[in-house]
Amino acid sequence: MNFKIFTFAIAICYILLGCKGNTHAHNHDSHEHTHEHHEHEHNHDHNHEHNDEHEHNHEANHDHDHEHEAEHAHEHTDVINFTCEQAELIGLATEKIEAADFVEAIKVGGKIISAPGDATVIIAKASGTINFINTHIGEGTKVSKDSPILQIIPAGTIDGNPLAKAENEYKAALADYNRAKELSKEQIISQREFEQSEQRYHDALNAYNDLKDQHADGNVNVTSPINGYITEILVNEGDYIEAGTILGKVSLNNSLHLVADVTEKNYSKLKGVQSANFKVNYSPKLFKLSDLQGKYISYGKNLEPNYAFIHATFEFNNTGEFIPGSYAEIFLLGEPKANTISVPTTALLEEQGLYFVYTLIGHDEYKKIQVEIGGNNGERVEILNGVKADDIVVTKGVYNLKLAEKASLIPEGHSHNH
Repeated sequence: MNFKIFTFAIAICYILLGCKGNTHAHNHDSHEHTHEHHEHEHNHDHNHEHNDEHEHNHEANHDHDHEHEAEHAHEHTDVINFTCEQAELIGLATEKIEAADFVEAIKVGGKIISAPGDATVIIAKASGTINFINTHIGEGTKVSKDSPILQIIPAGTIDGNPLAKAENEYKAALADYNRAKELSKEQIISQREFEQSEQRYHDALNAYNDLKDQHADGNVNVTSPINGYITEILVNEGDYIEAGTILGKVSLNNSLHLVADVTEKNYSKLKGVQSANFKVNYSPKLFKLSDLQGKYISYGKNLEPNYAFIHATFEFNNTGEFIPGSYAEIFLLGEPKANTISVPTTALLEEQGLYFVYTLIGHDEYKKIQVEIGGNNGERVEILNGVKADDIVVTKGVYNLKLAEKASLIPEGHSHNH
C-alpha cells in the first residue's frame, strides 16, 4: 500500500517537473520569437527612416540644385548682351561718368518774338477786299522789300478804283501847279502859295506812281516795306478793309527776344539767372543762348493784371532757324554746382515714372540701372543716386538696348551644365 502510494507520488512529481520544463522551453522560444520580431520591426523602422531621410536629402539636394539654377538664371537676366558689331551698326555711344560742375535750371514756357524797333507795319493804301496772292504766306515767311504779299481788290468799294482816283488827283494837282507857275511869274500869287501848289503836285505824283506800281489787273498789290520775315498777318482772305488799316508786321529779324514766363514761386531765383537754353517744336536741337551771342536783358518786377507770370527777357542773334511768335520750352540757367554727377538727357530711359540708364559692365555686356534724378538743364540731368564716377553710361542707342533686353535676356545656346 505504502509502495503504491510512493510510486504514484514519484510519477506525479515526474509529470509536474516535465510540464514545468516544457513550459519554460515554450516561453523561452516565445521570448526568442518575440525578440526576433521586435528586431525585425526595429530594422524595418530603421530602414524606413533611412529611406525617408534619403528621400528628404534627395529632395533637398534637388531643390538646392533648382535654386542654384534659378539664381544662376537670375544672374544672367540682369545682363544684356550686345555685340560690338551691333553697337557700331546703330551708332551706340557711351560716356565715362565724372563729377563736374552742373548748372541748375528752372524749366518754364515762353515765346520767341521780334526785338522792338526791329519790325515795321504793313499798311493798306486803298480800301477793298483782301486777296492772298500766295496761300502759303503766313508768320515766319521770308519776304523781300517791295515784294507782293497780298492784294486789295478795289472793285465795288465806296471810294471806287483807287488808281483812277489817284490819277485824277495827280492830273488836277499838275494843272494847278502849272497855273501857279504862270501866276507866280506875274507875281499875282505869293511865293508861299506857289510852294504849296508845288508840294501838292509832288505828293499826288508820288501817290499815283506808287499805286500804279502796285496795281495788277486793276487790283492793288500790298508789298513788304523791308527785307525780313512776316511776324503777324492781321487779316483774312475776303476781309473788307479801309485805306490806312494795318494788315500785318514784318521784322528784320537780325535779333530776337526770348521771353520766359516765370511763376511767382521762382521770382527770387531770377536774380541768379545767368543765361538760358531752349527748345522749339519745329527742331530737335537744344539751342544755347551762349552759342547765339545771347544776353539776359531784364525781368519784370511786378505781376501784370490778369496774368500769373513774370517775364524774363533775353536777346539773341537770329541765325534764320527761328520763327518769331513760336512757343519755346526754356531752361533758365543759374549758378553751377561743383562735383556733381550728371548724364546727358539722351542717356535716360523713363518707364512708368521711374528713370533708368544702361551701363557697360564688360565686353559686349550692359546692365540696366535705376537712378534718382535731380535738376535738368535741357542738356544734362543731375543724378542723385544709382550711378557713380567712373561708371560707363550709354548716351546713344538706349532704345535699341531696351529692345534687346525685351527680346532675349539669356544668350542663345547658353547651358547651365557645369
